[in-house]
Amino acid sequence: MTMNETLGNRIKQLRNAKGLTLAKLGEQVGSGASYLSQVESGAIPSPSMVVNLATALDAEPADLLKLACAEKLEQLAARVKQRYLGKKR
Repeated sequence: MTMNETLGNRIKQLRNAKGLTLAKLGEQVGSGASYLSQVESGAIPSPSMVVNLATALDAEPADLLKLACAEKLEQLAARVKQRYLGKKR
């Protein structure tokens, strides 16, 4: 995992490698293409959706979950800094 690798970027890489459209991947994981586009753009899905995506994309669920957790932690840290320390990222 590189410093600027995000869950969304990784999902997009895996999806493209399998030749799947957002719509096709959505069918496989029970979600809409619009939502998956949001995930690829930075929205953090639920842990169960991360596992579903990993399964559909033949990826290791733990690897994708680590990316999701790291991003969520970064978001939380930024909010804490802004709220309690008055610092913006």
